[in-house]
Parts: sequence; structure tokens; C-alpha cells
Amino acid sequence: MNVKQLSALGYATAAGVVKPVAQTGGDNVPAQPKSMQVALSAGSQALSEGDNDVNMERVQAIRQALADGTLKINPERIAEGLINSAKDLL
Repeated sequence: MNVKQLSALGYATAAGVVKPVAQTGGDNVPAQPKSMQVALSAGSQALSEGDNDVNMERVQAIRQALADGTLKINPERIAEGLINSAKDLL
């Protein structure tokens, strides 16, 4: 038995459910799809803005400190931040 059997109205799946074949608007021109509206939540909109993610003043200060050779690296603070991040995942 074939998985899909063509019929005049559509095709039948292996489970026997008939699904319609895409209709055309004549002269083999595809029918226009139905329009859909999508609304993003406030949280999604905030994430998509992206401008609030990075403090560009802080980035510039770090770049300048790197260029000047005055950036002080604190390994204890970095380790503490990594440990706290790992704890948040648990």
C-alpha cells in the first residue's frame, strides 16, 4: 500500500485521512494564502529591541583601559561571577 494515494479531492495519508491539495486561482496561478496577524508580548518586544543589552559607555571605557594598558583584571571577581552563574543554573 502506498503512503499517499492521490484522489480528486486531495490525498489520503496512511491513516486514511484525506487532506486537500493546494487549490489554484485559475491559469495555474496559486491561490493567495490567508492572512495572519501575530502579536508579540511585551517581553518579546523588549528582547527584540536589543538597545538595552549593552552599556556602550562601559564598553568604551573598557576599550580605552585596554588601549592604555590600565585595565585591572580581578580573577577572584571573575571566579565568583562564574560560580554564581553556575548556581543559578541549578
